[in-house]
Parts: sequence; C-alpha cells; structure tokens
Amino acid sequence: SVPLVVLAVATAWWWWPSTLGGATSYVFVSGNSMEPTFSSGDLVVVRQDDDVAVGDAAVFEVPAGERGEGALVIHRVVAVGDDGSFTFRGDNRARDDRWQPGADDVLGVEVAHLPGAGKAFMMLRNPLLLAIVAGALTFGAVVLDGRKGDEPVDADGDDPLDAGDGELFDGIAPVAP
Repeated sequence: SVPLVVLAVATAWWWWPSTLGGATSYVFVSGNSMEPTFSSGDLVVVRQDDDVAVGDAAVFEVPAGERGEGALVIHRVVAVGDDGSFTFRGDNRARDDRWQPGADDVLGVEVAHLPGAGKAFMMLRNPLLLAIVAGALTFGAVVLDGRKGDEPVDADGDDPLDAGDGELFDGIAPVAP
C-alpha cells in the first residue's frame, strides 16, 4: 500500500493547479488561432517550465500596459530573444503576435490536450445541468448502496439457507414464541 500512497501523492502533486500553489494550469481554448492543433472548446493542460523553447505551445499572460493586458493566450513559441522575451504566433496565423512576453508572463507549456473537454466542463457551469448531474450521482449512490444486504449471510459469511449439500433449505425455520 505504500507504493500506492506514493503514487497518489506524486500524481496529486503533478496535477495540482497553479491557482492552489501548484505548477499546472488548465486552459480552455477559445477561438481558431491555433487550428488545426487546438480548436475552440478544447482543454489544454500546461505546466511551468524553465526551458521554454521554440516550437513549444505555451500559455502566456498578455503583459501589463499592453492591449489585452492580463488575457491568457495559447500560441506557439517562434523565437526567444536575447533578453529572455518570447515571440509567439498562432498556428493559424501568418504574422507573429505583437506582444513580447517575458519568462514571468509564461504560465507553462503544453503537457496534455483533451479535444472538446472544455465544452463538457463549460456545460457544468450551468446550475440546472450541475444539479441534474449531482442528483443522478446521488441517486445512483443510494440505489447501489441499497443493494448491499440483499443476499442473506450468517456470521461466517455463508448463505444461511444453504443446507451444506448444495441444496437450498426449502422451508422457513420455526421461530420460537
């Protein structure tokens, strides 16, 4: 069980979101600038990386003081400047982005891509749909939990109706008054 605990802790650490102090960010793609690589509604998982290189698909925050300040953009690194700034371009674009984010502006590079998964998560933001999903899960848990105990067992875990010879006891045992 120790290896399973270690594996669980390592997995949680790897996927822990940056909003809670981790190194992983989850980005929902919006728009067509990265098609055909990423489409609107896809979920892209990115991790912080000190070695962002040309060719990496990365998420950056539009630097302060620039148009679109604070927006998150997922594009491909096409150049790294001597000053550590990056030049990005969408896969579906003919020109480089006008922004020149630095290393502190880059949230991370792509480690996983889940096509269409963003749409499913966005649907769960609808309170009615979320209530329906929660109700269905609760109902399923109650129904499945209610099935426990349908089969009678005695203290040894055996079927109390089994006479021992493979035949089931065919009657009802008398109950003392």
